[in-house]
Amino acid sequence: MRTLCKVLLVFAAVATVLPAGGEARRRRPARTDEKAFDGIERIEIKVVTGRCVVTKSGGDKVTVRVESRYDDPDAVEIRIDRDDDVLEIEEEFHDSSDGYCEIYVTVPDGIEIDFNSASGGMSIEGVTGEFAASTASGGYRIEECAGRFRLSTASGDYRIEKCTGRFRLSTASGDVDAIDCRGDFDMSTASGDVDAIDCRGDFELSTASGNVDARGIVIEGDSEFSTASGKATVVLASSPDHDISVGSASGDAILDFDGNEVKGYVEMTAKKRGGRIKCPFDFDDEETFRRGGNRDTYVRKTVTIKSERPVVTIGTASGAAVLKK
Repeated sequence: MRTLCKVLLVFAAVATVLPAGGEARRRRPARTDEKAFDGIERIEIKVVTGRCVVTKSGGDKVTVRVESRYDDPDAVEIRIDRDDDVLEIEEEFHDSSDGYCEIYVTVPDGIEIDFNSASGGMSIEGVTGEFAASTASGGYRIEECAGRFRLSTASGDYRIEKCTGRFRLSTASGDVDAIDCRGDFDMSTASGDVDAIDCRGDFELSTASGNVDARGIVIEGDSEFSTASGKATVVLASSPDHDISVGSASGDAILDFDGNEVKGYVEMTAKKRGGRIKCPFDFDDEETFRRGGNRDTYVRKTVTIKSERPVVTIGTASGAAVLKK
């Protein structure tokens, strides 16, 4: 009996020291490689399982730190090569191995970065530059940055906060969030939501089966907010001087001036059967017309309020087209 107890105690002690299989994989030892470079203008990163973190350097140098964790470290090589003013970072698999890598890059302003990953995401903080990236399942987080952003993902999410620039962001099944940003926004998703909060600029926000929600918005260029089967809601922080269009096929399309002056040529449309038009102003004109392959009948109502510009368009098929003061 005493022998059995001793055996059980040994097994218990071993169990507390050795983690379970999944935990052991997470705690696999890291291999670190760090280098610094002068005169780099462009960085190209190609990885399969890696993610990338970009921050601003204190000087003109570019520094790269790669932390890799693989079951078989000899099966994977992280190459860091320089070709004139271009820095190339690539993850190469010579054999199969579970694991991943994390790439930490510090850069000066004015850098160009091109990032490609199958399952990794990207984070950028405090940098001015030009960024292009593509990933299958990774997401993006960008804070206090400026420049041009051309980013895409299949199933990842975006969070863009306190940034300035030109944003071309797309995802198939993820969400897009822009908060306290200014610039030229072209943000789209197939089945996710697109949100812009306290932003200013010109907007093209669209989704197929999700919602578009823009609140506290200042319109600085002709803008369009659209969804196919969700709701499109726009709440303005000031009266727009540029054209604005809010539309949904089967959901509600709502434009809320939130107490700001309402002016412009307003056109509102909805299906005659199943659609609704709600407006606090009397219309100047009303007509019916046919649209679509099955020639559905729509109602179009228009009114000019104080000025013929901007042109304000609010439309839906089977939902409600709404203008709020």
